[in-house]
Amino acid sequence: MADYNLVKGHDIKIAGVPKNTVVEGETPEFVALKPSEFRGIKPKLMVQEGDQVKIGTPLFHDKTNPEITWPSPGSGKIMEIKYGPRRVIEKIVVKLSDEESSEYFSSYNPQEINNLSRKKIVSALLKGSIFPFIRQRPYNKVPDPDVIPRDIFISGWNSGPLAVNLDLALRRRLPQFQAGVDILNKLTDGEVHLSYNENTVSDTLLNVRGVRAIP
Repeated sequence: MADYNLVKGHDIKIAGVPKNTVVEGETPEFVALKPSEFRGIKPKLMVQEGDQVKIGTPLFHDKTNPEITWPSPGSGKIMEIKYGPRRVIEKIVVKLSDEESSEYFSSYNPQEINNLSRKKIVSALLKGSIFPFIRQRPYNKVPDPDVIPRDIFISGWNSGPLAVNLDLALRRRLPQFQAGVDILNKLTDGEVHLSYNENTVSDTLLNVRGVRAIP
């Protein structure tokens, strides 16, 4: 396989690297979702201030494609909906409750995934508000769920400064990662490509099946 060297990148010279340890962080009092972080959409609210929401409750959808929704990252009360110029939604703030509650979505075991159609998988991704986290290149937009992509690419290498080590994040996660890859293979008629650092020691990245590896 050919090697490609990127010559237009830029290394940010920041000293140090994150420790390869996992720690329990403190639970925040508030969480927020910012529609501006998703390019090419026209958000329309599905909640209002004072509403109670669960983890996974849709907060807004895309006006041009209403079936694509964005979920609440926490359970609690909608404390603020902040607008910018021309009434553009800047962020939706949720004050977290002491007890977490989640919306219920259908789940499938690995054997059931193999028998699912593309239509069924896309429907589940849309209902679970997971679809917006798939991006279309080159513009980093949320794709049209009705369009079958030529190929799908998974990045297993986070090269940003002070980025989390994916070898650590994916440790002992092969069954879950494999299920995700199996689902992505159902969404394209082409191949699922997986890129990762040539020096990776991740058992998950090295042993997953159904991908074209790009070390």
